[in-house]
Amino acid sequence: MKNIMIAAAPFGYGPAARALLIADALATRASVTLFTNRDAFRFVSRHAGPAQTCVEGVFHKSFPNTADLERFDLFISVNNEPAVRHLIARGLAGKAIFVDSLLEWRAASGSGAFGEAILGYLVQDFPGAAARLGTCSARHVALTAPMVWNASPRCRVPDASPHGVVLHLGGVTSPLVGWDALREPIAKIVDQTWR
Repeated sequence: MKNIMIAAAPFGYGPAARALLIADALATRASVTLFTNRDAFRFVSRHAGPAQTCVEGVFHKSFPNTADLERFDLFISVNNEPAVRHLIARGLAGKAIFVDSLLEWRAASGSGAFGEAILGYLVQDFPGAAARLGTCSARHVALTAPMVWNASPRCRVPDASPHGVVLHLGGVTSPLVGWDALREPIAKIVDQTWR
């Protein structure tokens, strides 16, 4: 079984929610460690699956040496650009996948291009992102839909929730994705959460 680390950016809940979706998708195929910090860590640790390990910290401080990272077969970074840059500096570009929902912002601010090609660069479909795919340094580049569910979406609800249920879908949808395409999956998620 592969050993995979998913490092989510510590800002907001969007990257943390995406990290949880990816971890859930890999649950039967890999041993998953979720890494983030601050509020995002509290969110991830509350909703992570029982077999998933959660680690809190700053990536380059928690894993300063290449030897600290060698136990992982693959790294998936969700909007955590500094983590990818640290992996590249440690000679692990070939094991890094970057899930980016901020490509347009990174390009406008002058960041985003890595000095070395990483394994994969998944760009969230957001206005302007498709035109920026050529700036992504990776062996595999893909434009992905920001909100995608399998045929039977599942939600984890804490056993005891004294404050009721909060549904966080995270992210935004492309103008090309109409409400008709989203109505049914969102209804399923709400229904499963509300039970």
